[in-house]
Amino acid sequence: MIQDITQPSASASAFKVREACTALAVSPSGFYAQRYKGTRLRRREDRTLADELCSAFDDSRGTYGSPRLVRTLRGRGFYTSKTRVRRLASPDEKPRPVPTPKAPCSSQNYAQ
Repeated sequence: MIQDITQPSASASAFKVREACTALAVSPSGFYAQRYKGTRLRRREDRTLADELCSAFDDSRGTYGSPRLVRTLRGRGFYTSKTRVRRLASPDEKPRPVPTPKAPCSSQNYAQ
């Protein structure tokens, strides 16, 4: 986000790095550290897997669900879980919260 603000564009002038960092409550050293940091391995793998996932989904003419897509990807040499395939297949969905365990039933709840 800061990189977008600090890069000059045709329609607007760029902000100075210090101004952008102050506005976004980020340290300038953190900005420069992030700027030179490479993409994480998991993100690169996700990108590759997502491309392969789209290809497998298109090959199935849009009929495969996550279990069959996992089998197809494993056949192509990509070993991954069904959960990861679901996450990559629907990136706009937020993860579901983990359900909290309910209190066990006791006879005292029913005695009235």
